[in-house]
Amino acid sequence: MNTEMFENGLKALEVNDYHAALRDFTIVLRELHQHDEHYNNVASYVGLAQVLTSNRNGLLLCRDAAS
Repeated sequence: MNTEMFENGLKALEVNDYHAALRDFTIVLRELHQHDEHYNNVASYVGLAQVLTSNRNGLLLCRDAAS
C-alpha cells in the first residue's frame, strides 16, 4: 500500500481539502487488489471523500466496504 499517498489523503481531510483527499485515496485504492487487507479501509475513505465532495455514490462504496 502506498502509505505516503494515504497519509496525504488524511492530511487533506484534516484541512477540508476533500477533492485532494479523494484524489489521493483513489490512487491508493487503484493500486490495491480487492482481496488486500487494506482494501476495505481505503475504500471507506474514498467513499467518505466522495460524499464530502457531494457524490452520493460514496455511500454505496462505504456500505460495500463495511460488509
